[in-house]
Amino acid sequence: MRPRLPQQIFRTIVGNPFSAVYLVIAFAGIGLTWFDATFVGHPPEDGASMVGVLPIFWTAPTSLLLSFLTDAMGVAGRPGPACLMLSLAALINATAIGFIVRLARGTRAGAATPNYR
Repeated sequence: MRPRLPQQIFRTIVGNPFSAVYLVIAFAGIGLTWFDATFVGHPPEDGASMVGVLPIFWTAPTSLLLSFLTDAMGVAGRPGPACLMLSLAALINATAIGFIVRLARGTRAGAATPNYR
């Protein structure tokens, strides 16, 4: 029985250790960024926190492209849309990592073993 499309996409995103580790690190950073922006108060004389910079770098280049979209929608600077944008960028990057791993291993979509034709 051939796997369905949602199962294939899910396997591509988290079906290999590289994508899974990337997502854990990215979502931990995004969660820390959301927590810092929502609950931690920073005095004006100290400036803004730099905790949100690392998730942007971890999810680049997709996050940089999506940041133009959030600027155009007028939601830039708020923690909710920014973390949502970073989460979407992390999922897109994890999918790309999954496709690269699949190509490097020579497996088909949904195949459990490498394709050695």
